[in-house]
Amino acid sequence: MILAGLTHLWNVVGFPLYTDEGHYIRRSLVVSKGIGLQEKTGFYRDAYDHPFFGQLLIGTMLRLSGYPNFIMSQTISSIGLAIAFPRIIIGIFAIIDTFLVFKIAQRVYNTKVASFASLLFAVSPMTWQLRLITLDNIAMPFLLTSILVSLSIQTWNKKWKFHRHIILVLLSGTLLGLAMLTKVPFFTMIPLVGYLVYKNSNHLKSRSPLKMVFVWLIPIILIPSIWPLYAISVGEFDLWKHGALHQVEREDRRSQIMESFFNTDSMLLFLGLAGLIYSFLRKNWIVVLWIVPFLIFVYVHGWFNFFHWVIVLPAFCIAGAKLVFELIHKMKFDRTKKSLTLIMVCAIIAGVGLFNTFIIINRNIEGVAIRGIAESLDYMDRADGLDDDRIDEKITVITNTAHSWIYKYIYNLNYTFDTHRDIGTQKIETKKTIIYQDEAIADRFNQLEKKFSSFVIDMGAVKRISSYGNSLQKR
Repeated sequence: MILAGLTHLWNVVGFPLYTDEGHYIRRSLVVSKGIGLQEKTGFYRDAYDHPFFGQLLIGTMLRLSGYPNFIMSQTISSIGLAIAFPRIIIGIFAIIDTFLVFKIAQRVYNTKVASFASLLFAVSPMTWQLRLITLDNIAMPFLLTSILVSLSIQTWNKKWKFHRHIILVLLSGTLLGLAMLTKVPFFTMIPLVGYLVYKNSNHLKSRSPLKMVFVWLIPIILIPSIWPLYAISVGEFDLWKHGALHQVEREDRRSQIMESFFNTDSMLLFLGLAGLIYSFLRKNWIVVLWIVPFLIFVYVHGWFNFFHWVIVLPAFCIAGAKLVFELIHKMKFDRTKKSLTLIMVCAIIAGVGLFNTFIIINRNIEGVAIRGIAESLDYMDRADGLDDDRIDEKITVITNTAHSWIYKYIYNLNYTFDTHRDIGTQKIETKKTIIYQDEAIADRFNQLEKKFSSFVIDMGAVKRISSYGNSLQKR
């Protein structure tokens, strides 16, 4: 857990913000500020692309913490704090995930396998994705806790000396239902958790394991249904249906599924796949049911992003750890040599993983963007002729999705475009406009018909460009 804290809380300010993080932070801030569960402005004003529990949870946590009220100034350090705070929350989630991976592997195998599995989960390069503010990372603690509860139904029921298995079964279903209300693809975990509920209810007195599965299915069905029911209640079922179909009809990225894993962490990929095959041959259905339904879903669906692997990363770590222990156990060494070999192999794998992970997480790229944001805020502060740390003038801000939320919800610049996709469709209502020039929005400049009366800030060099026309020439 200490290693997990190191790998997931290191360089939270300098590590680059990704576009999807901007979406989910923005939506959490919409909830935090009491605007509503769904966005009502810009390109995503009618979007039902994902369920809302993730933004509801993070938004509530931000609201209870007082964020962003404690960010007082427009300095580089304050902007860095605005970025770091939600990332720290996600980092804490990752530390909790590491503990849950240990407990799951301990229940399924033993403490030694659990220790190595959690070590892999803490330091493997592929798990850098757990740093991102994405729905997958928000839902992960709910999934892992659901699995742990289902593994412990029989044990905890005996420990308490009276029958609480129905409560545990309902708790497991509720947790998985909340994961699905955060992101739909977590439904691929239904076969795994359902199997565990059935298996661990099999020895309970006076209760049929099949009945326990039906009890478990109640929250699995009811909780995700809150999303479409909410859309119906506000008269937006057609928008919900359109959003759900849009997710199904997205571009085909099947070729990137294994490629993204191989390019980032080939060692864990091979360990996990070999462990999956070994688990199948040994009829260890937990690992198989964790990984295979997910792979079938993403290959049938076609759409894939690198951070979607998060759902099955614990299974890869557990399967890889079990395989390493089994291979060393079969060696014809005495007990001492086996122990030394095991320690050496685990240390090498963990050391290589930690080294490669630090190469990834030590990238201090976001500092350039933060300086650019501070520069633009300083300009807007002085736009009214007063350098008083107050932005009184109405100014439109157009920047990439990863940073637009900082202007709109941290510094309350209400004319900020949520995303570059609003260019050409959303009317500019102010006399002054600031644009961040980067590749994402440069492609949409040709959609603009009106000239801007303000300068442009170049995102890369943080240079002031005198006019819109000069920015096009520079580009």
